Amino acid sequence: MKLGKHTDAIRQYRVLTNDVDDSTAEERAQATAHRKEYGDEYMPARKHGPENAVLLLRFMHEVHGIPLAQASQSVIALITDLDALSLNGHDPAAVATGLLHATGNVLIAAATASLYTEAARGTAFEQSWQGVTDALWHAELVEDEAEHTEKRTLH
Repeated sequence: MKLGKHTDAIRQYRVLTNDVDDSTAEERAQATAHRKEYGDEYMPARKHGPENAVLLLRFMHEVHGIPLAQASQSVIALITDLDALSLNGHDPAAVATGLLHATGNVLIAAATASLYTEAARGTAFEQSWQGVTDALWHAELVEDEAEHTEKRTLH
């Protein structure tokens, strides 16, 4: 697998989401063109959050034509390289609920958790991320009565 295309796609995504300080005028122009073409399709709700990994995955696959298996390997490697596996003391069920709120979609939340679970294999965080994935796959969705359908949580 040639990594040049993958690395370029990751860089373009980081420029698109304003996650780099050293972008060139050409990169910024390309990001502006992407925003015009795709709107907010690949823009994260939060600047930093686990849900951004699945947006990057989609960007690599849908915009750059990188096969999904290769794109996921690149995203998993990036998660590992960024040392972004800690749940910072949060309970896996709470992280799962946070992913659900951030993505607005249980399937996207589960896909995100799966990327992190794979990145965590063989680390001290493996069980925690497996717990997040399990919570998304096995918990029941319930609505917060105070905010009705806008706020769903897992139980």
